[in-house]
Amino acid sequence: MKAYALLFGLVLAEPRARAVTYWGRAIGAGHLHDTAAARDAVAQFDGMVEAVRKGDHAYRAKYMETNRDEPGRGCPSAKGRTTMP
Repeated sequence: MKAYALLFGLVLAEPRARAVTYWGRAIGAGHLHDTAAARDAVAQFDGMVEAVRKGDHAYRAKYMETNRDEPGRGCPSAKGRTTMP
């Protein structure tokens, strides 16, 4: 099992807290050139951002913006890109 896969999002945690775990997974997967896992983690992160945007504290979503190319730096083979979609 790869190290980044050991980062589990807590089911009971707030979406903004879980987003940190998913972003960490995305970066780890990117550095290990695991394109599928990186994209999955980015999708989960996006889901957490959307959950925050729809929640009681929607203003927090704007502070969750990231440098979207971070996972892709380690995984440039993602369809010939240097960044993740």
